[in-house]
Amino acid sequence: EKTLIRSQYRKEQLGGCESIIQFLKDTVMLCLWRLITIGCRVLALATFTACFSWWILLVVLLHCIIMLCWTCLQPTEYFQHTDEEKVVHDSCLEKLFKCFVAYVQIFAFLNLIKGRTRLRVIVYYGIIYVENCVLILLWYFLGQCSSMGEAGSIAVLVIGLAGFWFGMAFMVIHYMCCQSRQEIQLVVPWSDLHLYSKPKDAANHEKTSSV
Repeated sequence: EKTLIRSQYRKEQLGGCESIIQFLKDTVMLCLWRLITIGCRVLALATFTACFSWWILLVVLLHCIIMLCWTCLQPTEYFQHTDEEKVVHDSCLEKLFKCFVAYVQIFAFLNLIKGRTRLRVIVYYGIIYVENCVLILLWYFLGQCSSMGEAGSIAVLVIGLAGFWFGMAFMVIHYMCCQSRQEIQLVVPWSDLHLYSKPKDAANHEKTSSV
């Protein structure tokens, strides 16, 4: 069974210079993906805060609650230790960790479980884009700051709503560059996509490998 590893380069197929060039390409795509998506997110939050001030706390709180519920549904076991030759799972630390992940996912997606992440990425960035649109449109139509002028307001509107898709494009390019062609499939069976649980075949594989 193949394990998908980001930024994994096959040295037997690439020379030294080619490996460096490939690494730089993938790094640039990754940085542009994160920079644009996070930048649009910060822009949406900042514009909303500029005119609605403390209401942003409610927005962030609701988003964190949604992300926390989602992460709690994902069966993770990161915090384990051996106690008298038994593997013990520290549920308290696991919950604290998921609270931290929910906070981080105000801005960026973090994958916590194995399996194909396509569905989870679509759901996460779909939520982020809807939130960005609502925040920016509320700012533009209800609380627009007159000091920016019409041209500045339209520029913020276009950058916040349309710029996000450029980040998504760089994300797709990044995955196509980092992963081998055998690992990237344009069409994936629905049974291989999982929103919050481990794939059944992966769970069965873990069980059989541990026997």
